[in-house]
Amino acid sequence: MSRYAVDVERRLLLATHATGAGDVGFTVAALPTDLAQDDGCGRRRVWTGFDRVLWRCYTHPIEAAG
Repeated sequence: MSRYAVDVERRLLLATHATGAGDVGFTVAALPTDLAQDDGCGRRRVWTGFDRVLWRCYTHPIEAAG
């Protein structure tokens, strides 16, 4: 599952993944220059929540319910 972070200095939305030997990260998008810092953090929360839901669908498919 991806976790998202905001690099407030470079104004970037980042994604991170645990690998078992440490985390890796990469840039997802540049944040607009007129976006408030709180809004950037809000986007991080939304994307992390969205990814959590997708991961749950992947690990618990409906057809496995019987």
